Formats: sequence, C-alpha cells, structure tokens
Amino acid sequence: MHVLSKAVFPLALLCLAGLAQAGEVILYEHSDFRGRTLTLRGTAPNMDSINFNDRASSVRVLSGLWEMCTDAYFRGRCATFGPGDYPSLGGQSNSYSSVRELASGGRSRPPSPPSDGAIVLFDNEGFRGRGFGITSAMPDFDPAGFNDRARSLIVKSGIWEVCTDADYRGRCRIFPKGEYPALDLGLNDQISSARPAAYDGNNWSAGGATWFGAGNGSVILYAHDNFEGRSRTLDGPVGNFDQIGFNDMVSSLIVRRGLWELCTDAEFRGTCRVYRPGEYRSVGPRLNAQFSSARLVGQ
Repeated sequence: MHVLSKAVFPLALLCLAGLAQAGEVILYEHSDFRGRTLTLRGTAPNMDSINFNDRASSVRVLSGLWEMCTDAYFRGRCATFGPGDYPSLGGQSNSYSSVRELASGGRSRPPSPPSDGAIVLFDNEGFRGRGFGITSAMPDFDPAGFNDRARSLIVKSGIWEVCTDADYRGRCRIFPKGEYPALDLGLNDQISSARPAAYDGNNWSAGGATWFGAGNGSVILYAHDNFEGRSRTLDGPVGNFDQIGFNDMVSSLIVRRGLWELCTDAEFRGTCRVYRPGEYRSVGPRLNAQFSSARLVGQ
C-alpha cells in the first residue's frame, strides 16, 4: 500500500495544477469495492507506471466523466463511466491500462444511481470502438459526446429503454440483458437517451410510462390456439419478439384496432402477413409459432 501511495503522489501533484474543478475516480482491485485502491483526479496514460495495470475490477466515480481503456495511451477497447458506483466490471475486470477524464465536475459526490441495471454502448458493430457505459437514466447523450454514435450495445443487467431523441422521445426500444452486436437501421447512429425499464410479467414501464400491456393495446398475441396460454399486448412496433420474451410463440391473436403486420423474422422481415381488426383463433400451421416482429401499418 505504501509503494502505491508513493507512486500516486507525484501523479496527483501534476494533475492538480490547473485542475481545481477536476473529477475524481477510485479504482478497486477487486469487485464490490474491495482490495487495493487507486484514486485519480487526472490522466493516467499508462497504469503500469503506477503499479495498477490490469488490476481494476470495480470503480467508484465521485465526479466527472471518465474513459478507461484496455491498452495504454487510450487504445484498445474503451468504456465511459459517469458518476456512480460500478461494483463489477464484468468481462473487462483486470484489463484496464489507461484512464482519463472526458468531462469534469465538482468534487461533491452525487447521489448513488439505482442498482437495477448497467448498459454499455459502442460506436462500432461487434462491441468495437469507443464504449459508453451508464448505470442510471441519462436523458441526453450529447454532453457526454456520445450522441448518435451507438452501433452495438451490451446490457449487463436489468432491462433498458433506448430512444433516438433526448428526454426518451422519438423511436424507443426495449433491450433486456444480453449482447446486441448490431442495431437495426432505425437505431444505428441514432440513440440519444437511455433509462432503466421494468417488466412485471404483463407490462413494460420506464419513467412512469407503461406500454406493451397498457390494457387498451391494439393487438393481443397468445401462445396457444383459441386465445389461450401466455399473452402479450402491443401498442407499438416491436422489431424483435426476443425483447418481450415471446419469439416464435404466437398461435392466435386479437386485433383491437388498426392493421397489424406480423413477420416471421426480426425487424419485419421474412414471411409477413397483415391482420385486420378481429379475432384469429389460429394463425394456421404454416405460421404457428413463427412470428418474430410486429408493427402497425394502417388504421
């Protein structure tokens, strides 16, 4: 511990000059904020020189917006961390070699973010390029320099709503926990805001809004013939039924209003069929348990 402190002290002196309003981040050697620590208030281009290379497994950002990269001098795979607690870095634990602040803020510590999710967005497909990680609702990516940049994403935990406009407006989609190596054309280079969502077995909700099961939905999907079994109520387009836990499950449906197109592949591709308002006790043997996406195509 004394060796690390001696290494960090000269770095701190350099960083403090002209950085009175710099942010502050604490790196921990183990998950859940355990083990040796390294506190930074400025750039660390090569953590090997301060005896903390490939050691960070959890992070606490007291203030500012920080970028951490797997290679020295901010190369390799990078992720961005805003104010909050990150008890685990997942697959990137023990891999970071450089750290720098992207945007500064005061020294006071903000309230801890909710612990119901973490999402990392990347500016290239296949989780390549710059990464941008958040753990709480962020209504506008522009101040963080990540507006309209995301091309792939990983939901580490929880369920997240991402939207093409600031303040959770525009086209929005739900992403449960999982890896999404490519986004569809409607979201690619379009995402401007994101927030945690929740699913109670019938409804998706975020920020007080509820959808996909609001009770007055336009179409109801059933897992079995004759409107039996599990069901999902849709009020808007769903490009991938995996997101609502209903992929390749539809056997019957009720259209309450509008013209609905259901397709056998995600993103409204494959074999598609349009259903008018009415009750469909069976979608037939050829389409049974085949649908993967749905959208409103007319009134």
